[in-house]
Amino acid sequence: MMGYIYMNGIEVNIDYIKAKKCFESSSKQNFSQAFVSLGDLYLKGKGVDQNIEKAIFYYEKGKSFQNVNAILALGNMYFYGNKVEQNYKTAREYYELAAQKNNPNALYYLGYLYYYGYGVDRNYEESKKYFEMAEKYGNIDAYFILGKLYHEGKGVEQDYDKALNYYELAAKQNDSDALNGIGLIYYKFKKDYTKAFTYFERSAALENYYAYNNLAEFYIYGYVGPKDYPKAKYYYELSSKQNNTDAFIGLGNMYY
Repeated sequence: MMGYIYMNGIEVNIDYIKAKKCFESSSKQNFSQAFVSLGDLYLKGKGVDQNIEKAIFYYEKGKSFQNVNAILALGNMYFYGNKVEQNYKTAREYYELAAQKNNPNALYYLGYLYYYGYGVDRNYEESKKYFEMAEKYGNIDAYFILGKLYHEGKGVEQDYDKALNYYELAAKQNDSDALNGIGLIYYKFKKDYTKAFTYFERSAALENYYAYNNLAEFYIYGYVGPKDYPKAKYYYELSSKQNNTDAFIGLGNMYY
């Protein structure tokens, strides 16, 4: 589609006005994805004055043709409160429609809503169900939270080996939380401090404040070498720059 080429600058200069004309032409033929793209332009104000009402109009038009991207876009608007009042219940209704078409992102968001209890009663079993479906249909972000469910025994029997398996899949995508999670299992459960330290370092290289805190703890107690309070302070300070409460407590304890 020429509109997509102009909108994304594929071997041409980005031109949102030309993209809009192409999408409008396609929309007259009821090409459902053209409605979604027009909605994107109006939502972001690219090539047009930003107009949320028109964005929603075009997304709803796409939805009327059962376009899953349109349904997902509407769900995301309400999930994030993007130019509309945040409403998790409304977001869930759209995600459920998209999930009927096995959309992996909609399935992931439903798992997320049930995991945190946003707009629904918190339910780890339902969360796990949706995350497993999201993973099945290709959402790689589901790996980390599935690992977390098995790590913490939420909605499932606690299983560190399964947790590690999911964390490792997520870690292949450079997920810093997954790398930190692997470190925690080696630290707290397997008691392999050297491996734990390696994973915390990898996570910290991605600026993960949980990993900063864990490295600080390792240096305070000398788990993999001599105690090193300056390095512990260094990592707590890195974490505190991300406004992590535990880092402030750690620094306070060092000065106490």
